[in-house]
This record gives sequence, C-alpha cells and structure tokens, in this order.
Amino acid sequence: MMKRAILFIIALILPLFFVGQSKYIRKGNRLAFATKPDYEAALDYYLKAYTDNANTFDLNYYVGLCYYHLNFKESGVYLQKAYNIGKGATDDDYYIDNIYKLSTVYMSQYKYDSALILLNDLLKMVSGSEESKYDLSDVKDMISRCENGKFLMSKPLTAVIDEASLPEGSENTGRYYSVNILRNFANSFSDGYTSSSRKAIETDISVRGQYLLSVRKGNIYISFMQDDGEWSSPTMLPHHINSDAQETFACFSRDMKYIYFVSDRSDGFGGSDIYRSRINIKEDNSISCEYAENLGSDVNSEYDEISVFFAPFGSKMYISSNRKESMGGFDIFRLIPDGSTWVLPENIGYPVNTPADEICYRGLRNENNGYLVRRDHSTNINVFKVEVIKVESGILTESGKNDLLLTTKVEDYKHFGFEPALKINSYVMASVSGRIIDKDSGEPIAISCDIIDNNTLSTKASFSSRNLDGSFIVALPSGCSYGLILRDSSYVFCPQEIDIKGSSTLQFLDFEIAIPATSPDSSICLKNVSFIKDSDELNEAASQGELYRIMRMLADNNVTIELYGTPERLSVIYDYLVAKGADKEKITLLGVLHEQEDICMRVLLRD
Repeated sequence: MMKRAILFIIALILPLFFVGQSKYIRKGNRLAFATKPDYEAALDYYLKAYTDNANTFDLNYYVGLCYYHLNFKESGVYLQKAYNIGKGATDDDYYIDNIYKLSTVYMSQYKYDSALILLNDLLKMVSGSEESKYDLSDVKDMISRCENGKFLMSKPLTAVIDEASLPEGSENTGRYYSVNILRNFANSFSDGYTSSSRKAIETDISVRGQYLLSVRKGNIYISFMQDDGEWSSPTMLPHHINSDAQETFACFSRDMKYIYFVSDRSDGFGGSDIYRSRINIKEDNSISCEYAENLGSDVNSEYDEISVFFAPFGSKMYISSNRKESMGGFDIFRLIPDGSTWVLPENIGYPVNTPADEICYRGLRNENNGYLVRRDHSTNINVFKVEVIKVESGILTESGKNDLLLTTKVEDYKHFGFEPALKINSYVMASVSGRIIDKDSGEPIAISCDIIDNNTLSTKASFSSRNLDGSFIVALPSGCSYGLILRDSSYVFCPQEIDIKGSSTLQFLDFEIAIPATSPDSSICLKNVSFIKDSDELNEAASQGELYRIMRMLADNNVTIELYGTPERLSVIYDYLVAKGADKEKITLLGVLHEQEDICMRVLLRD
C-alpha cells in the first residue's frame, strides 16, 4: 500500500554481535532480524538480558526496535537512551536507524522541533559519499511533514474529537449504518489493511440506502436493498472498474452518476490513486459503466490516496493521503470542484488531523460534521465523532470568511492546550431520523418532502422516505421548529411539526410522522395555528409555519380547502391567507365542526 517503504538501510540483515553478548541477545537477534520478524518473541529475550546490559547502545536499540513495532509508545524511552549512549560514539547503520525511529516517536508526540533536529542531523551524517547508501527521500518528506505540523498546530481549529459510541443493538439500523460501515472498515486495518481479505469490507452506502459498495480480494462489489429489507449477495462490478491491480476502496458520487474508487494500477501518479467511472444502474439492477479515468495530478500525488468521500449534499470531496503536506501519516484533505478540475487539496487542519493516520472521513449534511477513522502509531483504530459549530461573529479565517469550528464539550478544550473562543453565536446539528406512515392504516409511505424552518419559512432540507419502511434521515440545526411540505397528490398536507430543542452537542432524534391521505372524509385539526389568549387576534409568530404550508399546498396542488371554526377566527385566517397571496377561490369558510374549539380543515381534490 505504501508508495515507498520507509527504508534507508540497504543491508540491515544481520546484527552486530559484540564480545560477551549473552545467549538471550543472540536468540532475540535471530527472531528480530529474520525474514519474517517475530518482535514479540524477540522482546522476551531482550528484556531477560536487559538487566546486565541496560547501558549499552545495542540492547536499548533492540528493545526500542521491538516496541516500535509492538507498542509504539513504549519505544521512545529505549530509543532515546540508545541515542544518548551512541551520540558521538557510533555512526553505524543501527545508530542512523535509531535516529530515524526516534524522530517518528517525537512526531507522534507533537514534538516537531525535536524531530526536526534529529532529521537534519541525520541528513548531515549521511551526506557526501555515504548518501548513496540510503534512501533519503523519506527523511526529506518527514522534514516537510514536521514543518506542516508546526504550521497547522499554530492555527488550530477549536476542536475536540470524541470517540463515536452507538446504542446497543443498533449495528445495522437506520442512521447508524454509515457509522458501522466506517467501524467495520477501521477494523479491517487492525492487522494492516489488505484488500486481499476474503471477507467483504463495506465502504459506502448510497444516500437513499438502496445500494451498498464493498471490496473483497482487490475487487469492488455492489449489493442491492431487497423488498425484504436484506441486502442482495455482492455482485462484482464490470471490468471497466475492476482490473488486474488492487481496487481497495469505493464510494458513490452524491448524484449517483459515478463510482469513485482507489486503485494501484500502473498508469497512476504514485502508489494508490483515485479514479472514477460513470455508471448507470437500471431498474432491474443491471449495471453499465464507462472506462475508468484517473482524476489527475490535481487530486492524486506521488504518494498514496487511500479513501474518498463526498459530503452527502455538497460538492466537496474528502480524501485521505500521506502526501508530504500531511502532519505525519495519512491526513484528510478537502478538494473543491472548479469546472471539470479540482482546486488543489487543502489539509483540513489540526486537531481533526494529527501525526497519526486519519484514514477516512464521512461527512453528514453539514460538510464538516461527520465521522472519522483514526489509527494511531500503536495501531489502535477507532471511529470518532466530529461535531460542527458555525461561527456567526467574532472569529474569522485569513480569507475573512466565517470559520467552521468543531467541538463537543467546552470543558475538554484544555486537553488540547488552548481555550475555547468566547461569545460565539452558534448552532449544533441534530441527526433526525424516523419513518413516515399513513395516519389511518399505519402503512409506510414513500414520499418526497421539503423541510421548512417555521421561523424563517426557508427550505432547510429535502429528502425522500424509503418505500420499504418509510424511513428517512436528515441533519438539521437544533433549536428550531420545522414543518414538512409534501410533494405527492395523495398526501398534500402534514399537520405534524418537528421541534428540536437547543443543545450544545450532537443529538440523535427519532420521529414517527403520521400523514392523513387527501380525502373529504377526514378532517385535519390545525393545532399549530393559535390566537392570543382570550382574543381572536392571530398569534402570527406561532402560526406562520402552518399557514405557510397551507398556502404552499394550495399553490402546488389542484385542491381546495374547507375551514371550520368560529366565524371571527375563520375570518382572521382567511384574511391572512389571501393577504399572503392564496387564491381565495380555493378557500371555503364553514361553521363549527363537532363543537371543536380548534380550527379544522378538509382538503378536497378538484375534478
């Protein structure tokens, strides 16, 4: 997977034996420097010998080497001691490798200045005639990454990244499915990611939940959601996408016109590149696709690009790459489309990115709000939740535009060594999911809807519920009240509103929305139209959302309405609707219905 191995030593085959070396060290060396090293077994022998050899360069290097591969955090103590002992006393290959490994430990600890001192000393040590023995490109790239890390940490996002947790039993349900795709993908990296695994590794699900992409044995597969709610068996995509090379990751474009994927085929710019193929999925689930095209040098680098995702409702693309503009390993980069090309990738910054590996990022509706897969240097891998706060005032980026900040708990900011910004007017997104059903039968409804902010009367989101179970999922700002505008002649009005309380953290909310069918036999009680207490004066602020939806229903559908209530209040509502542009010929005022106190409405289809 890596474009070039981190290797500068041409002949690091046999250890240097020294006089009086114990049998434990010799046994450890055979294991640690074997063709297939067994660092765990070697470490056992080295530690047995350590008491009598604790102040030698060799043994501290050997122990540090094993921990470097087994428990990265423990390696620093021994590599540092070996460096101190060997400094000025040796310049052999082991000492050079010790410096290199110690510099990576410093980087993982955000000690970029210390790492830079070591790396620059290393370059001086091997300069001149000795330079041909080593591959110094990795050292120079690490110097660039250290400089990038220093710069990004000097301009941090106000951020805390929390480990994502899921309710028990939610592994394959609704809003959690995308998170579990990332979790399963993260688990595939536990022993070093390999696309040759016989087990299918899911990588993306389409926006409406109809199609699922996975990779297995270096090929990309697609599954289809069936009427029984189960996924079909994976079908290998055509040869225009799959090749003799390794295809290791895939995702859908948000318009479902393309599949973007990662491949290490020979026509790339480096190791693994990002490609795309135009696809057409027909009603019978047959698939046609065009020959894949490399996204070019605007996206791909001489290094590795290993994942790609799009914001669900945006145009920006997020990739994971270990190019030299990262902070150490793989970082998340954002690309913005510019016609048929892309603006050069931008590192999205610290602490979203770290010296560890940020393997992939999956955004929610708000493009900087989502989930992140991270692997640290000890190969601990997990999924993290990224939450977004929009700054309305007080903090600006260098471009002069309002920045997007990420946060969870204010009291946790000190963990990163800086204080939260003050006086921020903000909102936090809520993940809203549920299902839409027929009010009378309880059967699920597949319907297209617009979500309207009842305060601003602006459209905040659009979605379509699934035919299978009426389910939907959408991200909305918290602290607001919303209504639905329906786009279906059989269901034209939804009286139920979605109220989301304000919160400082990401919320997950469930709603079951029951919609009455368009029928003269059913009446709708307008509970969201209210009047000032003990008067017939309309409470416009509380009522405008529902009245706006009635106006949209009349304008968008071939229907009329009958309103029932007291004459005084009906007159007020009639005057309001007509003043706002409603067709008065579509409104009929009638008397009190069944002695109700609320305003009621019947919707009638025109002939």
